[in-house]
Amino acid sequence: MGMRLFLATGTAVLCSALATTHWVPGLSQYGPLNVTRDCSVGMNTLELDMRQALRTLPEFGVFDHLAYRVGQGVVTLSGEVMAPDLRYLAEGVAWTESGVISVQNEIHVLTVSPAENELRKAVFVAIYSDPVLQPYTRTSGGMIHIVVEGHRVILEGEVSSKTDAERALRIACAVAGAAAAVSHLTVCY
Repeated sequence: MGMRLFLATGTAVLCSALATTHWVPGLSQYGPLNVTRDCSVGMNTLELDMRQALRTLPEFGVFDHLAYRVGQGVVTLSGEVMAPDLRYLAEGVAWTESGVISVQNEIHVLTVSPAENELRKAVFVAIYSDPVLQPYTRTSGGMIHIVVEGHRVILEGEVSSKTDAERALRIACAVAGAAAAVSHLTVCY
């Protein structure tokens, strides 16, 4: 096993490769799906509606990340998705919301190679089979989203503590094939 040094937000984390690639029965990138918490403090009605509409798109899963900004009727979509159709479905949803006068679609479509898919699967299994992080499987599409580009892993989404965010990052960093891992997880109380 090789050892790598990973730097995240000024913190050094010692990483070693894990060989966790067994798909755990019952794990799906699209479910089980019950929203147990949702950080929406400070959002206006349009932002809340956009959030709900994007999260319930049928192709939206744990390997996708969708984000948006709303300002004076202009919705700017961003993020990364695996399926090109999801990019256009998200844009279509934005146009259906009341008060939207313009939509800017900056969603990036990820490459899908066998190596990237293996890395996605390995990180997914490692994070979502971890007993401490299993509560995050109860939300539609998962609350911790795993974006893989090449050998780089980016964690997006919401967690309930800084400890959970750090744990998810350590787990992702330790997966074989991950050259680097970055956390953009936000803590939502």
